[in-house]
Amino acid sequence: MSGSRTVQARTRVRALWRRLRDLPFVGVAVRLGDRILWAREITRSGLVDVPFYAAQRGWKHGGLRRATWDYVFRGFRHGLSPNPLFDELVA
Repeated sequence: MSGSRTVQARTRVRALWRRLRDLPFVGVAVRLGDRILWAREITRSGLVDVPFYAAQRGWKHGGLRRATWDYVFRGFRHGLSPNPLFDELVA
């Protein structure tokens, strides 16, 4: 597959993925998949400062997985930040 065909195929897949989010039942699974992929990428990025995030949540202890999953499923909606240098409004 040439470069332009690859780009076109990705564009079509992304458009389909966006449309699926709005469908009943299927949309729930697609949005959950989005969160799982987002959590995986955040974990791999090294972006999460666990002690900083745990302090925002009032946790005495917290691991990388707990902090990442909490951020992806709850924290970002509450304006929390995975590290002191990250600003959700700019990202």
